[in-house]
Amino acid sequence: MALGLLVRHPSLFAGATLIGVHPGLEEEEGRSARALADERWATLAEKGGVEAFLAAWEAEPLFASQRRLAPEVLAAQRTWRRSLSAAGLALSLRRVGLAGMPSYWGHLPALLVPVHLLAGEADEKYRRLAERARAALPHAHVSIIPGCGHNAILESPAAIAAALDEVSRASPSPQERLR
Repeated sequence: MALGLLVRHPSLFAGATLIGVHPGLEEEEGRSARALADERWATLAEKGGVEAFLAAWEAEPLFASQRRLAPEVLAAQRTWRRSLSAAGLALSLRRVGLAGMPSYWGHLPALLVPVHLLAGEADEKYRRLAERARAALPHAHVSIIPGCGHNAILESPAAIAAALDEVSRASPSPQERLR
């Protein structure tokens, strides 16, 4: 969603930091396969409920690195996830899932603001996507967050905060941008 806003309204941004970004599926075959997978997840949420959905979702290999987190962090994440509704999960998968998202790959070269891409070290797919996006963006930088996977904010909040702080220190202040 953030990338979509950046592409559609670039003049509103002096820069962006995107964590675990996916600029979209390019081939119709991949989009169709993803739509089928998202529909299976949505149906599981609706028919099986939130608990069945979470049990299957959290078992996905993409989230394996989260199993190393402290029990209290996992418990807090689980409590939050349990507060979601089955209908909301299904709606999210159907409306804002990757299958329904446009591909922004072709728009990346036109983004002239600095873009900082972050990905978890153990998240091989999103690391590759970040590197590919960096090559397409005129002013981009990639930071790999050590020791974490797909949900870098959950798995390494201090490293994310440090990366954001680094970007804010390197960026011109609003007053400098006006000069």
